[in-house]
Amino acid sequence: NTEMLVISLYALLWLACLSHGFPVLDVSGTPYQVGKAVGTHFRADIQAFVADREEELSHFERCIHSDESKNAAQQLFKNIQSFDEDILQELKGIAVGARLNLSTVLIINTAPELAHVCNSTAVPDCSDLLINVGDGTVVAGHNEDNDRPFNRSYFLRAKVLRSNGIEESFTAFTYPATLPGSAYGFTERGFGFSCNAEFPVEIDVGGVPRYAFARKLLSQSSVSSIYETIEKTKSASGFAVNIFAYGSAAPFVSSFEIAPGVSSLRHVYDGQAYFHVNEYEELKVEQSSDPSSIHRMARFQEMELRYSNKDEAIATLRKVLGDTADKEYPIYRDGAGPDKDVITLSTVIVDMGTKQAIVYDQNPQFSSPSLIIDL
Repeated sequence: NTEMLVISLYALLWLACLSHGFPVLDVSGTPYQVGKAVGTHFRADIQAFVADREEELSHFERCIHSDESKNAAQQLFKNIQSFDEDILQELKGIAVGARLNLSTVLIINTAPELAHVCNSTAVPDCSDLLINVGDGTVVAGHNEDNDRPFNRSYFLRAKVLRSNGIEESFTAFTYPATLPGSAYGFTERGFGFSCNAEFPVEIDVGGVPRYAFARKLLSQSSVSSIYETIEKTKSASGFAVNIFAYGSAAPFVSSFEIAPGVSSLRHVYDGQAYFHVNEYEELKVEQSSDPSSIHRMARFQEMELRYSNKDEAIATLRKVLGDTADKEYPIYRDGAGPDKDVITLSTVIVDMGTKQAIVYDQNPQFSSPSLIIDL
C-alpha cells in the first residue's frame, strides 16, 4: 500500500517521548509526503488537540462562512497558495494524514489572523532574551508559551525536498497540525530562529498569514536570504523573528519586528542584552496593549543581569526565563491568575559557540535539559 511504502521509504523514526509528551520524529520526503506522514504519526494527538479547541475552532468555522467574514478568510487561505504552493501541499498532507478536513487545518494555520477577523482573543505568547557577551560569545533563550492544548506539540527533524529540487533540513518545535517554524527551529544551514506574537491594531488580509510566513523562513539558504524574505514579504498580521546565526566564524543574534507592510531590524551588539515579549519595541505601529507583556518587561527591567562570560550569560538566561516573581504574570508562565491556562511549554537556550540548542520541558532554573539538539 502506498502509505506504508512512503513511510518505509522515508524512514520515519520514533526517537523519544519527553516528560511533557514532546516526541521527536525524523521524517523525509516531499512537502505533501512529510505533511501526511506527520499527520498520520500524530493523528491521535492532533485529533485530541482539535477536540480540546472545539469551541474556538467552531467559532472560527462559523465566522469564515458568515457574510461579513468569508471574503477575508478565503483571501487568507488563497494567499498561502500564491505565496508558496509547497506550503499548501504540506498542509494538505497534514489534513489527509490526520483525517481532518483541509478547512480545519487551514483555520488552525491562520488562527492569528482569524482571531482578528472573527473578533476573538489571541494568546500573547513567548519571551526571548538575546545576549552578546562580546569576543564572539553569543547566546540566546526563548520561552515557548501557549494554551494548555498546545502541550501536545512535538519536535520534527525533517528533510523536505521542495518542488524546486532544493532540500530543506531542520529541527523545529511544532504545534499540532501546524506548520513548523511558528515556534522555534534550527536549520543545517547555519541559522535558526524563534517567534513572538505581536498584535497590531490593524491586519492586512491581502498579506501572508504568520504561520506560512514563518514556515518559509525555514526554507531559506542563509541569514541574508531571511532578511531579504522578511523585507520583501507583506505580512497579514504581526510577529517578531529572533534570529540565531551560528554557522559563521562570528556568530550573532538579531531581531526583526514585523507588521503588515513594514518591518524593523534590531542588531544585538557586543555587551548588549535584548529582551523581547509580545509588544513592539522598535516599530512605531498602533498595537493592542497586553498586560502580560507589560508585566514581563517590567520584571525583566528589575532584574540584575550578569553576562561577563558565557557561563554567566547562560545562567542569566535560565534565571530570567525561569522567573516567577510576578505572581499575576510571570515570565515563566504557569497557567494561574489572570494568565489562566497559558503555560510555558518549553524553554530553549541556544549556545552558538558549541552549536547546541538546549531544551527544557520544566522550569530551566531548577531542571536539567530534556533534549540537546546539535546544530
